[in-house]
Amino acid sequence: MKKYKKKYLALLDIVITEIVSQKLQVSLIKDYITKNNGDLVFYSTENHSTFQNLNILRHKIKEKIKVDGIIFYSLLQFCYSKRNNIHLMEQILDKKIELTFIRENITLKNKLQLKNKIIEIKYFPKTHNSLIYNLKKNFLKTLKK
Repeated sequence: MKKYKKKYLALLDIVITEIVSQKLQVSLIKDYITKNNGDLVFYSTENHSTFQNLNILRHKIKEKIKVDGIIFYSLLQFCYSKRNNIHLMEQILDKKIELTFIRENITLKNKLQLKNKIIEIKYFPKTHNSLIYNLKKNFLKTLKK
């Protein structure tokens, strides 16, 4: 009997590419997927006009993508905006799509797991404030060149 392979969408972090290239992000994500008997069916990234509001991700969710999970390089991707994006995580989990953040080694399969990690996730932007600020500043500077 053939075992079912989970299908994943990867959303790469465009803001951190000067430190962690997209090629390295894809490699890390593929490694995770391989270890978890899955297939990477598609990957994408936000762009300079959507990285803060995650519009490409929101669009993919509205498309009713047929994946078991979405893998992000980092939870940082949910922190480039001033607003709290936990509601977006809840929307994704409501669709029975798991969330994985490679850098932080966090996988959320349902809203109960999100609830159990909520304090860590809510404080993440505060504990990484200078990193987030500098990443955004450097990223925006490269756009002006």
